[in-house]
Amino acid sequence: MISKLIVLERDREHAIMKLNRKLEQYKIVGLPTNVKFLRRVLLNEEFIKGDFNTGFIEENEAKLLKATRELSRSRLGTVALVKVWLETIEFRTKRISDEDPWAIRDNWRMNNRPNRDLTLIDDEGNE
Repeated sequence: MISKLIVLERDREHAIMKLNRKLEQYKIVGLPTNVKFLRRVLLNEEFIKGDFNTGFIEENEAKLLKATRELSRSRLGTVALVKVWLETIEFRTKRISDEDPWAIRDNWRMNNRPNRDLTLIDDEGNE
């Protein structure tokens, strides 16, 4: 837990409204949070009425939980290229020996460009 937000009001309805306002103003930087989820809970009719049980989240999953986004082909390609780039950097910095200049594994080739063939395949197996 990073922090706790507590509100006090004269009744449930006002407490929910105040909590929703405070969550809207809440700022946490650098970490993923569940603030948007909590706000969706606070706006749920069953929650507002107080008519819920331990199965509340499961029963209201479609309204409360954000569906995972489909990544575009362009975005998937970018992710793949960044992954390869990071692997290449890691590969270049690892040496078998710090004393041997030939122990650098950086794909360097005399009079030739280093190539690394990539084939991007989606979830259905299409290239």
